[in-house]
Amino acid sequence: MLQIPVKSRFEFLINHFANGDKEKFANKAGINIAVVEKTVRGRGINPSFSDLQNILYAFEYINPGWLIAGQGEPFMEEKYSDLPKEVNKDVAEKKGHNTTPQTHRPDSDMKDLIKAMESMAEIMKANAEIAKLNAEVEKAKAEAEKIKAEADKLNAVANERNSRGMENLISVLLADSKQKIKKEPFREFTTVNVE
Repeated sequence: MLQIPVKSRFEFLINHFANGDKEKFANKAGINIAVVEKTVRGRGINPSFSDLQNILYAFEYINPGWLIAGQGEPFMEEKYSDLPKEVNKDVAEKKGHNTTPQTHRPDSDMKDLIKAMESMAEIMKANAEIAKLNAEVEKAKAEAEKIKAEADKLNAVANERNSRGMENLISVLLADSKQKIKKEPFREFTTVNVE
């Protein structure tokens, strides 16, 4: 099933309820304008449980499944309380009839809403835990990089010391060899056959 992104859901609601005015929508919904703006910008910021709850209370006929999970239709079945079926909505508005959608939410809808919100709260907790674990992984990676850099420094120092030690050993051996050559000039050896 196709899931509509939260950014698109918010844009739809803002256009539907506030003619594209984010601040007007935020005021009607009883949520902070910053939440609306960040959600619409799609910066990975999702509205909180209480923000979604406020929207559902402010606009009673929004489908909770659509608002929370992006699934289904945006609105539950709309019912106009005192609008006669045979009268056109525009005519009814001119005559002063109430055209505001009124919805009766059966207990089962409310239970579904509560379950969906509880699930969302669990998902938000899980996402927070994942974010915490990701931060710990990044911290461990940084620590590993520090340890590797320190090990590389120690290896470089050890290699430098080994190199100097080898140079000293070679110079001592060369000096010793030169002294031996001076004391004992090169002699020719002859081969003796032993039979």
